[in-house]
Amino acid sequence: NLTHIAIPDSVTRIGGYAFAGCTNLIEITIQNSVTEIGSYAFYGCSSLANITIPGSVSKIEARTFYECTSLAHIDISEGVASIDYDAFDGCSALNSIVIPKSVTKISCRAFTGCASLKRIVVADDNPVYDSRNNCNAIVDTETNELIVGCATTIIPHGVTKIGDWAFSGCASLTSIIIPESVTAIGRFAFAFCSSLANINI
Repeated sequence: NLTHIAIPDSVTRIGGYAFAGCTNLIEITIQNSVTEIGSYAFYGCSSLANITIPGSVSKIEARTFYECTSLAHIDISEGVASIDYDAFDGCSALNSIVIPKSVTKISCRAFTGCASLKRIVVADDNPVYDSRNNCNAIVDTETNELIVGCATTIIPHGVTKIGDWAFSGCASLTSIIIPESVTAIGRFAFAFCSSLANINI
């Protein structure tokens, strides 16, 4: 029945599975003293709607917010450096992502199953990723691989590969145009895109 919690600034680490299964947890405040949040820390917190990840946390571990089905907004602060695999898998209410300059590693499937995702923005000065031409996607700048897409993604010319799991679980995606520059489509790139009706290759 836990609904709210404020973590004091004496805490430096939230361990793995710390709040897993707290299905009534609505709000949590994470202080800047926290430097690590373990895997599955908020697994299945299905009532959690908003979260701010302070810049003191360098890495969002694997499946930290796995199956947080009410999570509609996340604030990833400047200072977070990496987002591990399945970190936000199954966050079906999440509608937007802003990737700050500091994030330089996003693992495969980080945003799989985000069925409501419609807006993706990468900071202009990010050295590794971009969302060029307001494409609503995350593109690896060096390799021109699109690694995360959403329902409103317009794949820009110049992208050469759609990465593994890039659109996986994007249930609100209805159509996609794949430009001539794309020469490869990764594994499970459009898995579970249950509304996809039109593909123009």
